[in-house]
Amino acid sequence: MNTTRAHIFIFVFASIITLLAIVVRREQLKPFTFTINSTSIRVEVADSSEEITQGLSGRNVISANPNIHGMLFILPERKIPTFWMKDMQFPLDFVWIDKHLVVDVLENIQPPEQGRPLDLYSPRYPVTHVLEVPAGFIKERNIQVGDVVKW
Repeated sequence: MNTTRAHIFIFVFASIITLLAIVVRREQLKPFTFTINSTSIRVEVADSSEEITQGLSGRNVISANPNIHGMLFILPERKIPTFWMKDMQFPLDFVWIDKHLVVDVLENIQPPEQGRPLDLYSPRYPVTHVLEVPAGFIKERNIQVGDVVKW
């Protein structure tokens, strides 16, 4: 009986440590700063399949850090990716980037309505990076197709 309790305790303890590690990791994604034209943008970087899948889903704000403007997804290969707004709490703008060039933008994408099927979002051209920022960011910063990205 004591062995069973010990196994249960170890399992529960390990589960709690794993969950804490995930939460801490989630809050400490790699910060990175780059520019589009003359606009400096500080972001969290999502480059693992887990981070890319999770994205900004489930958050109430882009970041607890007011100096973070959005999330930059570094794709494993140049492609036409498909994004959705699953579990999103706020509207977004998408900036689709191929290497060093903005190739497409989507503005003011709203969170999904409860009970409705999720819309899917993709660029018109293959990309290497996707930038998600709060709705209105593209317009405020005058980001356009053809703008140059400096890493």
